[in-house]
Amino acid sequence: MKKIFYPTLKDIFPLRKHSDRTVASYWYQTRLFNLTSIMVLSSIAMLLFGLMGFRNLFLGGMTLSGYCLYSYFRNRSFAQGLIIRRHFNKEAVERETLKINYEVINNSKTTIPVIKITDQFELSQKKSLQISLESMKGHQKRLMPQSVELDDGMGLKNFHTITVLVTDYLDLFPFRLEFEYSKDSVFVAPKIDEVDWLPQQGNPHSFIHGVYQEPYSGEGVEFLGVREYIPGDPIKKFNWKQIAKRDELIVNEFEKLTNAKILIFLERNLKVHYGKGANSTWELARDLALGIASKNLQSMNQVAILSEHYFSAFGQGTSFLKKLETELSQLELMGIEKSYQLEQQLLDASRLVGTTLVWISPLINLKEVEKGIERLKFLAMRGNKGLFIAMTGIMRMAKELDPQLVPYLKSLGDREKEARRTLSKSLQAIGIEYAEASFEFLGGQLKHGPMA
Repeated sequence: MKKIFYPTLKDIFPLRKHSDRTVASYWYQTRLFNLTSIMVLSSIAMLLFGLMGFRNLFLGGMTLSGYCLYSYFRNRSFAQGLIIRRHFNKEAVERETLKINYEVINNSKTTIPVIKITDQFELSQKKSLQISLESMKGHQKRLMPQSVELDDGMGLKNFHTITVLVTDYLDLFPFRLEFEYSKDSVFVAPKIDEVDWLPQQGNPHSFIHGVYQEPYSGEGVEFLGVREYIPGDPIKKFNWKQIAKRDELIVNEFEKLTNAKILIFLERNLKVHYGKGANSTWELARDLALGIASKNLQSMNQVAILSEHYFSAFGQGTSFLKKLETELSQLELMGIEKSYQLEQQLLDASRLVGTTLVWISPLINLKEVEKGIERLKFLAMRGNKGLFIAMTGIMRMAKELDPQLVPYLKSLGDREKEARRTLSKSLQAIGIEYAEASFEFLGGQLKHGPMA
């Protein structure tokens, strides 16, 4: 959709309310003395003096008024004939570069002297891109390639309004245009970083576990039996004959070719996380969870991710990893009033036997951390292996993001150090392993390093 905003008297004479009495009125109204307002006022004054008998001034006023009218209607013709479109890939990967081609079409008959383009979007932390064009001939089309760094995290990123300013070399009567394309968006997939191998619980029906390749992919074909439906089971597993007999949802179970099962917990509570967008603990937690999932899926392990109001169900293979990337990219943090305990979403204990339970959390809200440890302890008692991964170094990095919070972050940093000293011993006492994921501030963005 294209909108044209015609110059008004407020644009020609941009008066401002003089609220600061310490500044002279002349300097406060500097914007009023632009070339357009001076020419309009001069032409009016010359015409008035011409009516009083000054013939030369009258002729000069007519000439100046004619030029102003000519500039106005010429710029309006430029605005009516200008079209701008974007061309880009609908999918990209974070922390990489997206190429955008701006197609500029001049349908008017004359040359447009100056075109200033400003595009707004959610792709990067800069939030906008500016382009300038000069001397674009009539009935001409140009492609303006631009590059944008995708440094604002994963997820669906929308484009906003393209604002265009069309004017001449004297900047008389500039016309403002807005182009809105509501469907312009890019899905920014997460960039999965390499993580260290985690200690894990082997499959109780297998003699070996660890890092090795299975000769088969997906699920087995050996039929084991049927069971009741559990939320997250795919429709292809439905046993329609048993559903018709029992009048309830029944699914088939097959022998699974898998080495180990990994269940990753993510906290979506706002009180647990810090930061915004790419520079937030929530973004880092999702990156870390996908890194762990990718590492295990490469070894033919089964992986599931669980959070408030979300459960991915166990799966395998590269297609399942793509599914996790898409779904985690769309997850947003939730307020505490909307959150509820994760145990309400857990499956029955029989399905969790022999599973490695991985809990990822920053050490910001220690009360919520203790609740997570209690949940992990409860589940680890049922023949599962518990692993708590603490996201450390966040307080030190947050100082780079917002220096005004240094006094507040210092106290939180001291609490984090104390928590790191006590957590390892307390977790070991209850049979839960402890690991740390450290983060570094590189190039204006937080990135996680190796896990200890």
